[in-house]
Amino acid sequence: MSFARVQPALQLGGFSIGLSIALRTNRVPFYVLSLSLSLSLSGFGSLVEQTVIPYISTTPAKLKNPCTVDHNCTSPFSYRNVLNFTSDGNLFNKLVGDQQISGNLDSPEGGFDAIMQVAVCGSELGWRNVTRLLVFSTDAGFHFAGDGKLGGIVLPNDGRCHLDNNMYTMSHYYDYPSIAHLVQKLNDNNIQIIFAVTQEFQPVYKLKNLIPKSAVGTLSSNSSNVIQLIIDAYNSLSSEVILENNKLPKEVTIEYKSFCKNGVNGTGDEGRKCSNISIGDEVTFCILESVCYCFTPSNQCQTIYLCTLYFAYRLALRLK
Repeated sequence: MSFARVQPALQLGGFSIGLSIALRTNRVPFYVLSLSLSLSLSGFGSLVEQTVIPYISTTPAKLKNPCTVDHNCTSPFSYRNVLNFTSDGNLFNKLVGDQQISGNLDSPEGGFDAIMQVAVCGSELGWRNVTRLLVFSTDAGFHFAGDGKLGGIVLPNDGRCHLDNNMYTMSHYYDYPSIAHLVQKLNDNNIQIIFAVTQEFQPVYKLKNLIPKSAVGTLSSNSSNVIQLIIDAYNSLSSEVILENNKLPKEVTIEYKSFCKNGVNGTGDEGRKCSNISIGDEVTFCILESVCYCFTPSNQCQTIYLCTLYFAYRLALRLK
């Protein structure tokens, strides 16, 4: 099995920002930016926090305006899908300019709820079967599974789409997702993620060991470098190929060996991937499938899928 890297269709001429801000000073607004690169489609959403105490103030005045008296903010919410994927740059820019900030009480944000909804609400948002990139940017940490107990929320996140009128409606009912749960859903939906964060939170979002096809970049103080950050991070993501397979029957084993650039070869777990691939480079993988003599054929065909992580291409091997 061989792969060659080609020039990616990375078009970032216009992109959208959904804004939210917590009750602290000198904060950079954060946003979720979803890009369907190959078709030059983009969409965006904004997020704040789970809408229960102690994450937000539930007094009537603060629910109406969670910011200070002299700063008018919109009511807090968990995640809002502001714009489905579109090629209409004018509409995109108009909606970006119309966004208002909101606020919450604690330092970490409810970003994992937003990432989950973006990953699993494919038909609602308009994801296409192309290269999928999710950019998550913040100057704060994140809540994860278990933190919901502080607000009396104990049910695990169910990993399903719960958008009603473009709003995530179950933040008061389901806990935040875990990192492992996000990895599963991002992988299932072939979405690569870029964390664009401030310098202070670089260590917090270095999650590559937990989220294999992820990248992290540092935002400048005014976020002016965000486009170049996305381009650099995407180039880094697309320079690596990682192979995986679905669950194997107990009588079947698969061994991988990689033949990467500059004579670098790998076996075992390292045989599943090649890194630092430039435009025009070709890498090859040798895949050895072994079937135990005790394998019992059946009339029902068993299928093994080999695929590249977070891309929608796969090879089917059928055993009968």
